[in-house]
Amino acid sequence: MMKLVMLAEDDGLKEEMLRIPRTDEEWTFFRHPDALGPEAASGADFIVVSDRYFDDVSLLEWVERLQELVPGCRPIVLLTNRHHAAANERLLKLCLGHRLDYVLPGRSAQGVAEAVHSIVHGSGRKDPRKERPLVVFVGSTPNIGTTVVSFGTALQLARETRHMVGYLCLNLKSSKLYRYLGRDESISALDDMRADLRSRSLTPERLLQYCETLPEVPRLRILYGNRVREQAEYFTPEEIEHLLEAARRAFDICLVEVSAYWDNAATVCAVLRADRRIAVTTQELSHFQEDLQRWLKTVAAMYGVEASSFDLVVTQREKSGLLQDIRLKDIRREAGMQIIGEIQRHAQLGEYLNQGRLLELLNGPHAINRELSGVTQTLITLCGLMRQPVPAKRGWRKGWLSRAGTI
Repeated sequence: MMKLVMLAEDDGLKEEMLRIPRTDEEWTFFRHPDALGPEAASGADFIVVSDRYFDDVSLLEWVERLQELVPGCRPIVLLTNRHHAAANERLLKLCLGHRLDYVLPGRSAQGVAEAVHSIVHGSGRKDPRKERPLVVFVGSTPNIGTTVVSFGTALQLARETRHMVGYLCLNLKSSKLYRYLGRDESISALDDMRADLRSRSLTPERLLQYCETLPEVPRLRILYGNRVREQAEYFTPEEIEHLLEAARRAFDICLVEVSAYWDNAATVCAVLRADRRIAVTTQELSHFQEDLQRWLKTVAAMYGVEASSFDLVVTQREKSGLLQDIRLKDIRREAGMQIIGEIQRHAQLGEYLNQGRLLELLNGPHAINRELSGVTQTLITLCGLMRQPVPAKRGWRKGWLSRAGTI
């Protein structure tokens, strides 16, 4: 029997730790470190403690006393964003420097519980959710084509594979896909399911009722994004994670578009939960240098997400002019990411979007479909998706003999 102790004031976290009963775990909970006496700590294999009780100096002193009191016990530090940014960095460095196990901030209670169990039982356990990959698309900058890239990729995956594909627009502040597809505001969308998310009652079947099915692509389901921009901050990490879990169960693969800004639960939670991360930028210096650095690379690192875990798609590529001197390898070197797609600047694209004809564009022979295929084929390979069988072509000889009645 493994003995585990937790020091935290979060009752929701306690419930998540006990949500999946395990016969090999015995949990004891305390609301403050001062309540943990020698008798309660004796024999503990792990002690989980929130950094909210400490600064970096007092945390180290507490850990040293704990290790003297209970030799062999492993502390797990739950890092939060409650401190000043500099103090948060010192706490993280303390954990790294003294080889303490830790859980990075930005996770819901469920996410923290999963991270703790992963540390306790080792990361080698198979996570069944990985069999249904979640792919997130995030732009370095707003209005650079992230929606076109992500939705176009979802459309191609639904056509070219045997899998049920889900497309979730979680851009809480600037969702425009319904306009690009010529839909009015009477459609079901993310803001219609607030009650399901608050009550944690969203089932895969219920999620499918909120999604639109395109007759032309029956294996694609679309959840349109939030239309009430002023409510963006009201979506909580717990609600977004609940939605993503339902989506994993509803679809064989799920593509999620989020905002370029990291000041909302959807962007942070989707990036943390994703199995594949794709960043979208342009060859503008202010986009692939400044925006990518200040938002994606800086903020993602705060949550333990390395920039190298993202692949990159470069949009609005110029065939002529000053920007053509900026090469893809320059962007790749600056971003520290592999480039898996390149989309040219298409003058008529804005006209299609403004007229609600995006589906017409993606269903036709436009060059953008060929350019998107690089992203699609990469995901098919990396996610282990099964392609649609290619119909066999009848040879001229067999067809002629058949018509002649010989075979």
